[in-house]
Amino acid sequence: MNKTYEAETARTALARQLAAEAMVLLKNEGGLLPLPKGKTVALLGQTQLDTVIGGGGSGASFSEGTLQIRDELVKAGLAVEASMDGFYRELSKKRREESSKSRSPFADFEGLVASGLIYEIFGQYSAAREEPIPGEELWRAAGEAADTAIIIIGRATGGEECDRRVENDYYLTPSEKRLLELACGHFENVMAVFNCNGMVDMSCTKTCPNIKAALFMGTAGEQAAGALADLITGRAIPSGKLSQTAALCYEDYPTAGHFSCTREDPEALLTYESYGLEREGGEKFAASPVTVYQEDIYVGYRYFDSFQKPVLYPFGFGLSYAEFDYEVFSAGINGGKAVFEVKVTNISKKFPGKEAVQLYIHGPSVRLKKPWQELRAIAKTPLLQPMESCKLILSFPLSDMASFDEASKSYILEPGDYVAMVGTGSHNSAPAAVLALGEKIVTRTVSADIGMTPANKGRIALMEPEAQRRIENIDGLPRIAFTERDVEVSRPAYGGYNHKVEPVASTLQDVAAGRVTREEFVGQMTVRELAVLCNGFGPGLPFGGRRTTILPSVQSILP
Repeated sequence: MNKTYEAETARTALARQLAAEAMVLLKNEGGLLPLPKGKTVALLGQTQLDTVIGGGGSGASFSEGTLQIRDELVKAGLAVEASMDGFYRELSKKRREESSKSRSPFADFEGLVASGLIYEIFGQYSAAREEPIPGEELWRAAGEAADTAIIIIGRATGGEECDRRVENDYYLTPSEKRLLELACGHFENVMAVFNCNGMVDMSCTKTCPNIKAALFMGTAGEQAAGALADLITGRAIPSGKLSQTAALCYEDYPTAGHFSCTREDPEALLTYESYGLEREGGEKFAASPVTVYQEDIYVGYRYFDSFQKPVLYPFGFGLSYAEFDYEVFSAGINGGKAVFEVKVTNISKKFPGKEAVQLYIHGPSVRLKKPWQELRAIAKTPLLQPMESCKLILSFPLSDMASFDEASKSYILEPGDYVAMVGTGSHNSAPAAVLALGEKIVTRTVSADIGMTPANKGRIALMEPEAQRRIENIDGLPRIAFTERDVEVSRPAYGGYNHKVEPVASTLQDVAAGRVTREEFVGQMTVRELAVLCNGFGPGLPFGGRRTTILPSVQSILP
């Protein structure tokens, strides 16, 4: 979204709203949340005063106005237990003092870029920090002053050439586990908040009975701490949904045995030779690391659903303080799209809220593989007051249901019943209608330029469930027939861009004004200048021109 804000307050207000709507409430046993104003809580974990707002490397974020979780909870009206608060504030103060005395490794940024050392710095893995454990006297004092604790688990690991680890990264560190153990031993009610730049093991939310509430905060930017405080105190209502599956353990992910990009341990790297494959390029290197996508089409939730693997929290899952009911009251086809109207009602008596309804498609098993279901549309309601209803429209192009056929290099709609499944997550989608096709339709033909070399085909055993799950009874569901006339079809194969134009001396402003075409503008540039436009300018630069000068010849044609 390209938008200029007249006031900083408007920008930060939107950032705070988006952050609140993205966070996912995983658990709220006994209605622990929202916490009432004035409630005393013991706040645990060093991340409360070092909020993680982004990832590492090219996923890094920085803001001078980053809000801190501890401060925002206090502003929201919660009373922070004094003894634990003093422990963590003193810890934060000491770390800031130590940080101010050390010289940043990026002080000579251009020198690092020119020498190529920038790759060494950004390729170094930063492990999860150990959690300092408060002393027993602090636990005793906190347990006497409060019956509720909020523990913040933070994670800001990984980056270019230094991917995250399994032990003490995906899985919690021993000190984090100890902090959780002590919290559950001293407080009747514990809330776990995961301020993490990726998925972590959250099994403690199911195995620790005192953890009554849990929220996946993610890394939601500079206003994230304020958004979290709004959710915990009820000034905002949770409505986020998980965009990935939380497995019972790391080893349950189908990729677990194939991910080995650890630069510090070259002996652990999986290469083409590890799989009995012939190298596909890279002969000049001593080793050619490879990541095998053995799961084939069963990526993410498609694997867990199709193979019926139990999970911790499924794809699309997310709770609210409110409760909702929904009803599909119409289904049809219009303008090449399947269109579904869903009535959503907030049936709670106390809380307003928003709900996100998801539409999945269960396709017919004819010749091409298909997962149990695939997400095709999602829509969120506006804020609904108790007993208020609204209508959502979920639609998607019929051609989106096509499967890719490698042999013919085309996307194909196979004949059969495409069952529309509607729910509030992949775990509770239920059949709502049938889109019936009587004939095969080729929706698009392409040139499959990326794939295994012929020598390696057939050497990897791709995953496939022992038996395809089928929906047994679809009688009584609305049935909508469609034909090729209803589907937008695009058959021409892509053959590359071979159109010849005469270059015209011009600037980008000339393109904007319509005086020259984009092709004429680009035609005047050398290969090196085109590369600069894509990636910036500077020896060894991986960051698209940060703190470096651009080629004068390129600068002259840009605004």
